[in-house]
Amino acid sequence: MKKHLLLLIAASSFITAGAQITLTQADIATAGNTFRRGNDTIFSGIIGPGGTNMTWNYTGSLDIDYVDTISFVNPNTLPSFSTFPTSNIGIKFGSFADGYGISSPTSLSLIGQAGTFFGVYGELEFTDPEKLMEFPCTFGTTYTDYVEYGAQVEYTTTGVDSVRLKTMKNKSVNVDGWGSLTTLSGTYNVLRQMEYTTQIDSIWIHTPGFPPIVPPSWQFYTEQLDTTYHYAFWSNGTGYPVAEIDSSYNATAGAFEVTANWILAPGVSLKENNTVSGSLVYPNPAADAVTIRLTNAPQTNYEIEVYTAIGTVVKRADVSGAKNVVAIDELSPGFYLYRAVSKEGAVLGQGKFQKN
Repeated sequence: MKKHLLLLIAASSFITAGAQITLTQADIATAGNTFRRGNDTIFSGIIGPGGTNMTWNYTGSLDIDYVDTISFVNPNTLPSFSTFPTSNIGIKFGSFADGYGISSPTSLSLIGQAGTFFGVYGELEFTDPEKLMEFPCTFGTTYTDYVEYGAQVEYTTTGVDSVRLKTMKNKSVNVDGWGSLTTLSGTYNVLRQMEYTTQIDSIWIHTPGFPPIVPPSWQFYTEQLDTTYHYAFWSNGTGYPVAEIDSSYNATAGAFEVTANWILAPGVSLKENNTVSGSLVYPNPAADAVTIRLTNAPQTNYEIEVYTAIGTVVKRADVSGAKNVVAIDELSPGFYLYRAVSKEGAVLGQGKFQKN
């Protein structure tokens, strides 16, 4: 529900880094554009600072964990257009959800979403449009925004007949850098838009009660606060952001989780998710233990380190041989990195896995 929807810039070719650019409504996608994105569920690189004439190179930090597709369509072809009749651009996020946007000479905004919640189709109606970008957009552009949206869906379970979802979002946006960005798909001349968001997602449940003794009522169920730094790299004529990086605070884990996605150029190969830098990890995801196998194991003992996305070591194991089973049952659910390190400090292999 908290996925950022900065997804509406048009598709074309790659460009070489150069002078600072400006984005206008002329860069907005039209119906018929489709993009394939590579997604890295644990981005291990350094995001880097903003500034002028910067160089951001993420080629050594990106791994393709999965690929998704974003399609831009005429909104009147989407099932909830009657709820959002002022929309002039529609976005299909695979088969999971649709977005309804408005493109104008001064801004790009989102007015609603629709998709499946708790197994039932529902619509998220925004109290006010969520501004995704101001035009013209250039280095130093800033704005703030506040938006609320929610949905109510039928949900049949013991003692409950419907669920109400509500989101409140505060955003502070700053185009804080320009320069050259390199991903696995090429090098681009970009603006970097940094967005800081605090978001509260709450769920209410409706109980039918036992009339006339106990009347029906809405009851608060749960609430979650998320804070996210979202970095979007925009380029003229290349599509919606060439790359996006999200650094979100996970209150349960007590740490930031960093993910990334980027446009896949035609012909970009997808490397095997489980094989990373001289090692193989399986099963992935796993609940109790993973097996880590090195391509070239040393003759002496070495250490396997498991750590979070922000570098906190949560487990160490002294091992030997090419194949070792590492227990992870005590770890909290989430994504983890690992590396095998020799007694001399050399990295023998590294990768990532998900704990269910």
